[in-house]
This record gives sequence, structure tokens and C-alpha cells, in this order.
Amino acid sequence: MKPGAWNFSNSSSTGLPQKVATGFTDVTQDLEGANYEFLLYCGNQVVNGINHMIICNKTLVTKEGHGTLAVMILHEDPIDEIKSKFSILSITDIG
Repeated sequence: MKPGAWNFSNSSSTGLPQKVATGFTDVTQDLEGANYEFLLYCGNQVVNGINHMIICNKTLVTKEGHGTLAVMILHEDPIDEIKSKFSILSITDIG
């Protein structure tokens, strides 16, 4: 795989890798204004760290509770073979 190219998952499993699932929960639990629910793991991109593309259900925290689909790019900065620091690079509504 070329550095910087997206490696899209062709697995029949749509679940998040465990480390990414933990990072997703950590970075989304304190976001204000919307709640994010994981739907589909698309793949990763090796950069200075690893970017992960995730499809989410985004629900605004309003009286109406409007929901939409969103693509979240989650960045993983490996600290060692076990621990990583995660951050959100972008969230783009798609529907």
C-alpha cells in the first residue's frame, strides 16, 4: 500500500477494530451539540500516524433530534504498540 492512500476494508465484518472503537468512544463522548453512533468502518490511511474513516449516525442534541449520516475521520497517533492517542480530523455530513 502506498503511504497516504486509503486502504478500504473489503472484510465482511463492519465492526471497528478494538483500539479504534475505544478511541471513537473517547473522542465522541464529550462532544457538545451532537451524538455520534458508529455504523460502518470503511478503512484506514497511513500518514504520520493512521487515519480511520468511519460512517456514523449523527443526531443533533435539539428538541427535534434531527439525525443524518456523517463521515468521521479519526486520527490515531500511536504512543506504543498498545496505546494510541485519538483525535477527530473531520466530520462531514453525507445525508
